[in-house]
Amino acid sequence: MKTCIVKRSFSIKALTPSFVIIAAGAVLAFASLMLFPPLFFPLMGIGVIIGAVIAPGNISTEYEYNLEGDSFSVALIKNKSSRKELFSSDMAHLVSCEPYSGGKLYGTTLNFSENVNTAYSIVFNEEGKQTSVIFSPDEAFVRELFLVSPSKVKRI
Repeated sequence: MKTCIVKRSFSIKALTPSFVIIAAGAVLAFASLMLFPPLFFPLMGIGVIIGAVIAPGNISTEYEYNLEGDSFSVALIKNKSSRKELFSSDMAHLVSCEPYSGGKLYGTTLNFSENVNTAYSIVFNEEGKQTSVIFSPDEAFVRELFLVSPSKVKRI
């Protein structure tokens, strides 16, 4: 089994849920200030705690690419605690593998890459449905990918 883990770069977008929850908590707290003042500080505190501690579930996000036997899969790991499989396919269905330089791909496109400069596009064709997967593996993973890919798939 060959595994490659790619950490996503940090972005403000990951903190958006926290900002929304803090803002909603502040609005509720100020509304309570006018209606029932003793609730102001508890509501403000709860909003800040939820927004700053509980809500930032997307801060540490990683993609895990697995190549086990003749199966390729992509999983999402959040905060090093929860793992969710996003895509899986048999390598026998691989049609093409090439560096991705941007642009439109045909069929369903799944983008599991943050960096277009180091991304690869692999296309699987299962039951007449084409799926393009954009991901950012290291070179060792790409070499391993071509070892198990069907012979008709050429490296570009």
